Amino acid sequence: MKEKCIDLNGFKLHMIKTKKFKSISFKLSFRNNLNKEDITIRNALTDYLEYSCNKYKTSKEMNIKMQDLYGINVYPNTMRYGNVVVTDFTCSILNPKYTENGMLEESIKFFSDVILDPNCRDDGFDDDILKLILDRYKNTILSVKNSPSFYAGLRLNEMITDLPSSYRMIGYIEDLEKINSKNIYEYYKKFISEAVIDLYVIGDFNYEKMTRLVDKYFSFNPKNIDIKDYNLDVISNKSEVLLKQEETKNNQTCLAIGCLVNNINPIEREYIATLYSIILGNSPEAKLFMNVREKKSLAYTISSSFKRTDGILLISSGISYEHYEQALSAIKEEIDNMKNKISFAELNNAKKLYISVLKETYEYRLSILEYFYQMEYFDAPDINSAIEMVKNITFNDIYEFAKKVYIDSIFVLKEGE
Repeated sequence: MKEKCIDLNGFKLHMIKTKKFKSISFKLSFRNNLNKEDITIRNALTDYLEYSCNKYKTSKEMNIKMQDLYGINVYPNTMRYGNVVVTDFTCSILNPKYTENGMLEESIKFFSDVILDPNCRDDGFDDDILKLILDRYKNTILSVKNSPSFYAGLRLNEMITDLPSSYRMIGYIEDLEKINSKNIYEYYKKFISEAVIDLYVIGDFNYEKMTRLVDKYFSFNPKNIDIKDYNLDVISNKSEVLLKQEETKNNQTCLAIGCLVNNINPIEREYIATLYSIILGNSPEAKLFMNVREKKSLAYTISSSFKRTDGILLISSGISYEHYEQALSAIKEEIDNMKNKISFAELNNAKKLYISVLKETYEYRLSILEYFYQMEYFDAPDINSAIEMVKNITFNDIYEFAKKVYIDSIFVLKEGE
């Protein structure tokens, strides 16, 4: 599976041709340096663009057109990668050879209408639709505590550092209340003009025809922006572990632990940290699951994850508060065991799981697009090279990495009445 890349009108067109799928998928990516004050208005903007455009102003009109195009759907997703924010607009269409002539062009035109021809009047967005979007968005932000583990993760990240890893990508109420039809339209123009833009296409199509149609309906004139390095180097200036507690009305306590890594190197960030996390707490056979939950019955749920671009290891657990001290002690014990007590089975099973996930990348259209994006901008190797790197990781590699891992912050969302 190969990529053909072409520079077009202010963006790169990446075409990946394959007969593996019966659909053609598009992903239009806008990559910007992350500013905290832009998070909320960016989320509101993408919700607005998804809901209404100049040609199809109402939700009903949008839905009718999408059905006419055999169920096409455009949906946005905004992710933070270290210092950088990436907003993707993704859509998939049934390959026109299964439908009718002209459907490819009609679908690409619709995709362009949604992004490049927003519903505006008098140099601003439609007030009524914007109010609907903002009311719905406000409820989303206010409901953050309804997901205790998610909320605990947000609070933990805010404790670790004031770098972008601490930002709430869900948005902030105080920023939402400043949004109006004029300033969000001005932000839209900034969003379009200050991004590095890529359009990825995957499916069975003709290169020349696809290039011609994309060139016809998509054009940008972005400024020459220097994008920051993705990776954060989070270094703690705390003299001791920071501990905070809040009380909730839930009947279970959420324990969130944030670990940092001293002097993490590229191989550790790319491969070793992931294997470490799988062995520690990111698989059914992980140390935390088997020992803290199963053997000692100190947790209802427990897992770990590694944030690659942040270099932060997070441990999340649902516990009874009466077992808090024992659970924390047991977790610390397993973190310590990672320094010299990993079995052959643990390492071998972790490698198998990691390699299985890598191989599955080519089974899903959007996973393929994401991986090609990472090869372009994260210097990620191809799948086969990544698999070989994982195979060659040793016990000593894990042990040396484990010695660099230390607990920085702990957040406890305590159960209450």
